[in-house]
Amino acid sequence: MSSPFSSLVWRHFKLNPDNPTIGICQICLKTKTEKDSSILRKNNTTNLWNHLEADHYQEFSQLNLLKINQNKLL
Repeated sequence: MSSPFSSLVWRHFKLNPDNPTIGICQICLKTKTEKDSSILRKNNTTNLWNHLEADHYQEFSQLNLLKINQNKLL
């Protein structure tokens, strides 16, 4: 099983050290929490990807391209 932090999206997010259910975007410092229906779950980075796509499209596009290229190598 891969690490829960193996997704490329973690290049732009860190976990809040005081509450590991909160992801902090390193671009805009917004948090993704249970309150806004974006709780971080083990092996689920969909909400983090969605945040990048909606709020930081350039970074989303770059990571998505890397993800596609990684998948081609597998």
